[in-house]
Amino acid sequence: MASVWNPAGPAGRPKAVVDLPEVPGMAEELLARGYVLRIAFAGGSMEPVLRRGDFILVGKRRRPARRGDIVLFRAGGGLVAHRLIRMQAGGAVLKGDGVDSACQNIDAGAILGVVVAVERDGRRVSFETARFRFLSLAASAASPWLARMLRGALPRPLRRAALWAAEAVWSAASR
Repeated sequence: MASVWNPAGPAGRPKAVVDLPEVPGMAEELLARGYVLRIAFAGGSMEPVLRRGDFILVGKRRRPARRGDIVLFRAGGGLVAHRLIRMQAGGAVLKGDGVDSACQNIDAGAILGVVVAVERDGRRVSFETARFRFLSLAASAASPWLARMLRGALPRPLRRAALWAAEAVWSAASR
């Protein structure tokens, strides 16, 4: 399920469309027209930053996506949100924070938009702050080894402590 809103709606009020059906090309068209998409996040690849049941708000930025941003792209007929690790020769290297798998290489033009906020438990948290920018850069640097470390390379008590620390950082940053 997705909805869209236009921050430039009449009298500054957003226009909302609920239960937007997934139609190929619709996300691209709406983002190109300046809408912000609100999409239910269904995967586990970006935990602990994004969880199943969160809503992500995706917008088109005036500047290109940069290292650390969580970007939306189309893969396998669906929409995927992963962290931008680096740009290279016309392409982008992306990876989910919570997965051990290798990074994905996609064409830079395949990036549809950037996650600008997340809604969790009735609260909206902006990713457009200096605090989240710092955390995003740290996550992009740690991403290649973080999931492996949290999923098995450490003894269970240390993994729990690391996950607790990640949750504490998230909570502090989202206040």
